[in-house]
Amino acid sequence: MRSVVPEIQREGRQDFLLGTLHPERSVHEFVLFLVSKGFGNHFIAWRDADELVSLRQTVDFKYQYHIRIFTDGEVRGHFEFTPEYHPVLHLVRIGFEEKTVEFENLLKGWVLPAARSQG
Repeated sequence: MRSVVPEIQREGRQDFLLGTLHPERSVHEFVLFLVSKGFGNHFIAWRDADELVSLRQTVDFKYQYHIRIFTDGEVRGHFEFTPEYHPVLHLVRIGFEEKTVEFENLLKGWVLPAARSQG
């Protein structure tokens, strides 16, 4: 069954590389872990090139954490306004923030941090 939500594709990938999925972990296991931590499907989002999964965790009505997983195992994430709170600011990425420390604490053991995954 096809989604009734239109897919909004864009070139390239979002900012804020977190790292790569640990080689002993699968994307499926990682998604289950994220869901157990309160992340869920993010229907209103751009779709980056080679993106497999896009999940968000709302903090409240105003803010959310957003994680994307890519076909090559790369993981990227950011903090932003929810589209429900302010659709235009969300769309143009106003309030789009890096939260590397918070993501690294959450993803420890799941994602090799960018500095270590580059080499």
